[in-house]
Amino acid sequence: MAFSLLLPIRKSADTGIRLPLPDKGYPITLLLVRIPSSTLPHFMLQYKLTHIAKQFYTIASTASRRQFIWLCFLNIIIGLFEICVAGGISLLGVAMSSPEALTRFPLLPVIAASIPFPDQVPNALRMLAVVMTCIVIATAAKNALLAYLTWLQNYFAQSMAWAMGEKLFQSFLTAPYLWHTRQNSAELLTTLNWKSHISIFSVALLTLLTQTIIAIFLFSSVLFANPVMSAFLFCTIAFFAIAIHKYAQKQLYGLSTAIREYDIQNAKICMEGLHGIREIIIYDKLAAFMDAYSQFIDSYRRIASKQSLFPGLPQWCLESAGMALLLVVLLFLIGLGNSVAETTGLITLLAAVSWRLLPAANKALGAIMNMRTSQPIVERFLTLLDTPQSIPAISERELLPFGNNILLQDVTFSYPNADKPALDHITFLIPKGKMIGLIGPSGSGKSTLSSIINGLVVPESGQLLVDGKPWDPKNSRLKIGYVPQNLYLLDASLAENIAFSRWGEPIDEARVLKCCKMAAIDFLEDLPTGIHTIIGERGVRLSGGQVQRVGIARALYDNPDILFFDEATSALDEGAEREIQATVTSLKSSITLLVIAHRLHTVAECDIVYWVEKGRIVRQGSPAEVLPEYEAALAQTPGQTV
Repeated sequence: MAFSLLLPIRKSADTGIRLPLPDKGYPITLLLVRIPSSTLPHFMLQYKLTHIAKQFYTIASTASRRQFIWLCFLNIIIGLFEICVAGGISLLGVAMSSPEALTRFPLLPVIAASIPFPDQVPNALRMLAVVMTCIVIATAAKNALLAYLTWLQNYFAQSMAWAMGEKLFQSFLTAPYLWHTRQNSAELLTTLNWKSHISIFSVALLTLLTQTIIAIFLFSSVLFANPVMSAFLFCTIAFFAIAIHKYAQKQLYGLSTAIREYDIQNAKICMEGLHGIREIIIYDKLAAFMDAYSQFIDSYRRIASKQSLFPGLPQWCLESAGMALLLVVLLFLIGLGNSVAETTGLITLLAAVSWRLLPAANKALGAIMNMRTSQPIVERFLTLLDTPQSIPAISERELLPFGNNILLQDVTFSYPNADKPALDHITFLIPKGKMIGLIGPSGSGKSTLSSIINGLVVPESGQLLVDGKPWDPKNSRLKIGYVPQNLYLLDASLAENIAFSRWGEPIDEARVLKCCKMAAIDFLEDLPTGIHTIIGERGVRLSGGQVQRVGIARALYDNPDILFFDEATSALDEGAEREIQATVTSLKSSITLLVIAHRLHTVAECDIVYWVEKGRIVRQGSPAEVLPEYEAALAQTPGQTV
């Protein structure tokens, strides 16, 4: 088996992500190809960061939107406190160089006079103490608000992540059955686990909002004090920030896309290895699977390590640039011949603002980097949220009583991209209390017919009638028991598996034991704790015949009106099949049965047999009428399988 993924990324002289092509073992190749951005596939361009942010707001609940508005208000309050702290530090710088200069601020002497200082304390020191007290109060209030804001931001982000994860899971569960047949379960499971990236993206978005508001308030304060020097300093810092962002975004999308695809492929390998462990051991493919898993390691760690550099890049660059620019401003002020107090006050103010503005710029750019890092994963998440939801949850559909018969009248159905219809104008009757058999070659439409009656797929044309009245599977469901060829079993107790049709409800142990008796489960005494014994994932601790009996018991637990056996014995040996067949026949007198079979003796006890071929019913009647003709037709078609 080989995986080969061709991933287009933005064209850039610096985007040289080259992943090794494996030359032995179990080849998995991931190629990142440089192409112009104008030719990128639509799915890579449709989600811009602002568009994703809008989608988040659209998806958010009313309570989450209120939280968001409250967060915006808190950010404004914190911005005002930042101005107070920066202004206080500027005053402190003035006081350190020339305490008398504080008398220029009329309010300070008034406040200082109202405080009972000892008489020997100079007035300048009194005002200095007032300034320090104000700084302490503003800093404490600001940090308390920041702590609350940080908690609220993460609470909001987690709420968004789990709400969207829940919505995606619901989207998967309510998607049409045919959609599931075209998906890879490893990719769906990996995507569901990516809700943590929704949280990361949300936190980054809120951090960007917070730091932008703080930066605006801080910049406004110094712009008022000295427009020319402030504009020069912060426009230069902004230029550096934009340059860093432009460089980094060209790198991050390609790196993050590669990591996303590695995660998906790694999940596929792990699931294939765990689910196919029996065949892997038998065919001695342990080394091949380990090679397949190991081939991700070197490339993944190189890409992940390179990706980890970008969040810290803004801080490293902007701190150095900011301090250098402060030196330039200081030298310029000295050249202008400003007084010591004026120079110290302005430099202190600029330094204080820069002390807060540079971290704000760092965090804002870091947030953008985190958003860019999570963007490919969030895109995939949001794309899957658009999964069609044409079928409501099972619990929302009403049960439709089945009194006399079920009729499929002139029904046609085609699978997507199929050349021919799977069912072609079929009319099919199921009388209540009868045992109906379906026979025909592989691919003739037997299981499709069963899927329509089960409500898994909807016909393109024709009518579904229950007791002569139209039936819409979207709004109501028949009370059905279903025994498939490959039964899905939970890694849980026997009782939990039998009661699966009432999953999430208290288990009726008496009903479980009755269903075990009806399904001829005669191995309860061999189980350590009876019906409470854990039977293992996929029933690994049971034989094939035992698994099928569990399937019959599960199908009977909900007291169905009609019981389906969809090639349920085709994988069993003859002895196990005879035992299951005897169990099925014993149910004939109490329930309507529909049996789809490969082996003809399985339908020999049926009341009516339908011969289906190429999507049409060729013959119907009693087993004595239909089976001889069918066997004769098989004999005339060499190589034909049932």
